[in-house]
Amino acid sequence: MSNLKREIQILEGVQYTATLTTLADKLYLSQPYISRLIKKMEDNYQIKLVNRTNPLSLTKAGESILNNMKEIQAAEDNLHTNIRRLKHKEEGVITVAICSLIDLSVTSIIATLHRTFPETLFKVTTTANEHSLTSGEVDIVIGQKWNNPLFQILPFEPTEMSLLIPDTCPLYNPHQKIISFSEEGLSKLNSSNYIAVSNASFLQQQVNYLLKKNHISINKLAEMPTSRLATQLALKAKATTITTTKIAQDSLTKESAYCLMPLPRNLINLTLAVSYLQNSPVLTRQVAQRIYDLVK
Repeated sequence: MSNLKREIQILEGVQYTATLTTLADKLYLSQPYISRLIKKMEDNYQIKLVNRTNPLSLTKAGESILNNMKEIQAAEDNLHTNIRRLKHKEEGVITVAICSLIDLSVTSIIATLHRTFPETLFKVTTTANEHSLTSGEVDIVIGQKWNNPLFQILPFEPTEMSLLIPDTCPLYNPHQKIISFSEEGLSKLNSSNYIAVSNASFLQQQVNYLLKKNHISINKLAEMPTSRLATQLALKAKATTITTTKIAQDSLTKESAYCLMPLPRNLINLTLAVSYLQNSPVLTRQVAQRIYDLVK
């Protein structure tokens, strides 16, 4: 983290914190370090920035300087973003982030893009957030739908999720491949072996919340980077997992001793989309539209 960002973080924290000790705990910093940094800023600007009362507060000068610092940081961020975009445009590079819930394989997507845009070099990552897009770290995201006015959004139909149920689970029914959802049935997951997706994924975040809300404790056997890999391991390990219905159906065979329990959309709401910045170059827009046509 840059010095300016750290200073902004501390001055912002002062506005909502009672003491420097509490602020230090929130930011995982030491209290003496924060005190020294505040004093250094006050010596630099030759004016008092923080009222060291309980609760803490910014002086009028502190509020004004914090706003100025934010403007400077925003200008720096925009500068770095523009430089990255100019370099990418000059080099013919487009970076695409593809989330693990997309049914079409990454290799199929990139192979088709390369045939359509042979002069373009495609870089692929599987992790991205809103900041990745606004900062220019990635050009296109195929994943979570964000309601950000800076983004052009091409949404897909809502993704149906299902619970994969092995014959080792009390919910398993050998006479039914599809089991109707019930909260009582969900509670039978307690102590079941479970294959998770990386906790950084927005799918696993929603799954964790669902389990916590329903007081369900699972035995997590492994954590996989993608939903498809988690599903494949669950089948081999006779464990449960929550994945897209499409990935589950693609992975199951007639011999699989598994059932599926489709989940109501209000339990796990995953709306996926292709997203890119509104002011993206024409080539980025064309690539994004081609990706959307491929995946939808």
